[in-house]
Amino acid sequence: MLIDEIAGERENFILCLDDSISVSRSAFSRQPWFYRIDKENNRVEFSVNYWRLVKDRTLSNDYAWDYLSYQVPYTNSTALNGVLLLRSGEKLTFKDGKYCHTSPAYPALEVAFSKDAFRKEVENEIQSIGKIPAAYHLSSGLDSSLLVLLASNLAQIDGCIAVSCKTKGKGATSELDVAKQVAEKAGIEFKFFDYRHLDILDVGREMINGCDFYPLAHPSHIVRFLMDKSIHKLGYSVVVTGRGPDEVLGGYPWHSQEFDSIERHHNRVLSSDTSILNKIFKIRESVQSYENYKDHFSEGYGLNAKSRYDLSTIYESWNVIDHAFSKYFGLSYVSPFILPLIQSGCLSLDEDARQYLAPRGKQFLVDTFRDVYPDYLLSVPKAGLTFDVREYLREYSVGELVRLIICTEDMDDIIKPTGLSWMVEETLMGGGNYGWQIWSLYLLALTSKKMKV
Repeated sequence: MLIDEIAGERENFILCLDDSISVSRSAFSRQPWFYRIDKENNRVEFSVNYWRLVKDRTLSNDYAWDYLSYQVPYTNSTALNGVLLLRSGEKLTFKDGKYCHTSPAYPALEVAFSKDAFRKEVENEIQSIGKIPAAYHLSSGLDSSLLVLLASNLAQIDGCIAVSCKTKGKGATSELDVAKQVAEKAGIEFKFFDYRHLDILDVGREMINGCDFYPLAHPSHIVRFLMDKSIHKLGYSVVVTGRGPDEVLGGYPWHSQEFDSIERHHNRVLSSDTSILNKIFKIRESVQSYENYKDHFSEGYGLNAKSRYDLSTIYESWNVIDHAFSKYFGLSYVSPFILPLIQSGCLSLDEDARQYLAPRGKQFLVDTFRDVYPDYLLSVPKAGLTFDVREYLREYSVGELVRLIICTEDMDDIIKPTGLSWMVEETLMGGGNYGWQIWSLYLLALTSKKMKV
């Protein structure tokens, strides 16, 4: 049965394992579900609330390694032992005291999506916002810009705002001029938030201690957290985001045919080299996500396989993040591109129509809405709402950051102080930029502290 049908209005429920049971999460579902197998009482607990299921209170060594390796590891493990994620399109089966799960499945529409059908679905979703005051995330990206431009014709934009931000170093700041141009063309009020003078470690504490969240994904979640907090303070409850088309419309560089082998593709999606992780970790190398990766691409590196891999990793990670931020800030997200019909429709397209074309990809999206996009938007490079963590870490010393990360018995068990000191010093002194790795370890440390309380 589908988990939403079993749960109904409940956010938590328990199933006894006396009989054989199967639980599935529908493909393209945005609502994350977590579960914990209670062998002692012969039952499995499900919840949309991650921390409700935490019993073991120890970090998962495999997850720590995989998280630093991939940012968005291909696994249903989470940061804490015993709590697992039922991923979108995944089926979980219990029988004779054992359990197994299928790999996530993302079916395509049987009939190929046309440009007209694609456009109609996106426009309908924007139109459905109606007169509700909404805040639109806006970068110079094709996705968020398109939604702002469509809103000027299809929705009531009085009282709406388009938002971006200033940050230190590389990131969203470089796109402010283009974002402002888009907002002016759409006739929507443009606001930018200044995040150049914040304490990044305080942000991490609020994120982990306040949200029903565990360390996941690239630090672009920092900008999302900060902007959604600012939007909430302005009194908005609806946020329009452009997330979704990259995974299914050839939006990532590794979607190109150049990345057609395990050597090329895996090295491109890998975030931290094994030699670096061996310097900082005491634990053995995890092969969990790597084995899952190899199984997924066992039949080759076609675009469909790449898209479904990204749906199982990037898309699923952002579902967890969206759920946590939505709950914490009391926000409702409108994300037209991740509607199931649009996602499955895009997967139905011939691979040639979705191939990555430098420098921005998503040619099907550009061709469909060519009359909407201004020329200057198509010619500028995209940075996105990214965040240069290193520039904020420079407010701290090597010793301070090492102590803040190796702060619990769990962290002491997995981190080499000398290796971590080397990584932090390289980053602060400019020899390398391991800002996001340090940030990720810091979030793991905060998670470790939280679970001991």
